[in-house]
Amino acid sequence: MLQRLQPMTLADILDGAFAVLKTRPRIVLGLSAMIVLPLQLVVSLAAYQADPYVSSGSMANVFTDPTVLSTTTSSAFDPLELLVPYLLPALALPLVGVGVSYLVISLYMGRDPTFAEVARVVLRRSWVILVVFPFRFAVEAVSLLIFVLPLLAVMTLCVAIAPVVGVEGAGPVVAVRRSMRLAARRFWPALGLIVLGAIVTFLTQFAIETVPGSLSFVLPGDWVWVGLSATAAVSALVLFPITAAMATLLYLDMRVRTEGLDIELEAIERFDAAV
Repeated sequence: MLQRLQPMTLADILDGAFAVLKTRPRIVLGLSAMIVLPLQLVVSLAAYQADPYVSSGSMANVFTDPTVLSTTTSSAFDPLELLVPYLLPALALPLVGVGVSYLVISLYMGRDPTFAEVARVVLRRSWVILVVFPFRFAVEAVSLLIFVLPLLAVMTLCVAIAPVVGVEGAGPVVAVRRSMRLAARRFWPALGLIVLGAIVTFLTQFAIETVPGSLSFVLPGDWVWVGLSATAAVSALVLFPITAAMATLLYLDMRVRTEGLDIELEAIERFDAAV
């Protein structure tokens, strides 16, 4: 059950992200599977082509630690092998975020959307993410080359793009400007959540992957790759919705603190009850 919409602390947002998963697990995990699993298959095949026994370029691993790409080698250098394991998960996360944010705001407004409704929203609005994605990726890549702090700043300013698309149905330019405007007003709390969220994500991934990932290495031959890929897929299936829920709740908190969203929704609820 989601808590009442009101100003939230970082702990509230982290707890709330897991609560979103618990509240509608079938919808959340179904949406994640629809987006993550096909892309995970492509990532795993790319990793297998690079090294049949090391699929360390998996979606969940790359999401929490992009440096794992350096462990994947090939006899012939292929830039695509380096880009695919990062680009696909970086694309999957905001797509999941659009669906999760639509689900969360619907629940807060007293609606209970079906999986089909949430999936249709993601498909209809996915073009916005596809348009924004190259711009965001290029800016983050340049920021990373400069130093890690500019990268964190860019990630903070862009954290609400997917929720803006999912909740407000904004287009590419409006979504980017809206996210930057909201995050700029609450920059340091937003940055703190990104850092803390990354730590929580890493620990959750470690808890999910350690045992099955270790057991995969006792499998014969190519089954090692199958075991590692399956472990990474399950991990990403759970981690991506949680991360998306963190961004959604942060977006709602920023709107509550700067725009009085909680008062607006309460007024709508009381008006509907009176009618």
